[in-house]
Amino acid sequence: VNERGIALQPVSDRAAKVIEELSRDLQPVRRIRVSRAFALLLGFEVLAAAVGIWAFGIRPDIQERLSEPGFIFLVVFLAVAAAASAWAALRAAIPGLEIGRVKEVLLLLSPVVLSAVMLFTESAEAHWNDWTTFFTGCWKCTVLTAVSAATPWLVAVVLLRRFAPLVALRVAMFAGFSAFFVGGFVTQLHCPLSSGVHLAFAHFLPIALLSAVACGATAALLRPSDR
Repeated sequence: VNERGIALQPVSDRAAKVIEELSRDLQPVRRIRVSRAFALLLGFEVLAAAVGIWAFGIRPDIQERLSEPGFIFLVVFLAVAAAASAWAALRAAIPGLEIGRVKEVLLLLSPVVLSAVMLFTESAEAHWNDWTTFFTGCWKCTVLTAVSAATPWLVAVVLLRRFAPLVALRVAMFAGFSAFFVGGFVTQLHCPLSSGVHLAFAHFLPIALLSAVACGATAALLRPSDR
């Protein structure tokens, strides 16, 4: 009988032997350093962005655009969103570290909201070419976003897989957003087109769409094979 007056059942010899066998080679749990993992992931994202800009080139009017607050806001937003998504993916991979539902929803809806803002602020007198030019531009920028996101996505999968996340789909969602925000960052600095329609459908919406498409594959890769 323990101190609370509850009768305890004696442990059989067989059960005691099983417990001894299971606990014989136990090793102390290695402490997870979230900040170090975040710095590593962020470093690879910065490297991927730099390589992408070097490989694909930067828009010819970059000096003029850097004097526009709106353009600077979009570039900074994409960079901050990529870092925030990486941080959210790491926290979601570790039990007990909460993200916050409001922050989570705002982060995931940000590409859609940004696209809506671009369409709303588009001038009614904006020059329209034709559907062929529109879809060609969207296709090229979407491919550029996907290619630029490949390396940070792969690094995120390898790093997050080590944490063996319990809710792989949730982690995959943020990992995809982080990588494709990096791709959107490269596209924003490369593409010389600046119309609101093009930015909405070729720069920002693809971030959400590509993340959704890659989410299932990412979740499957994050699950250890013995599960």
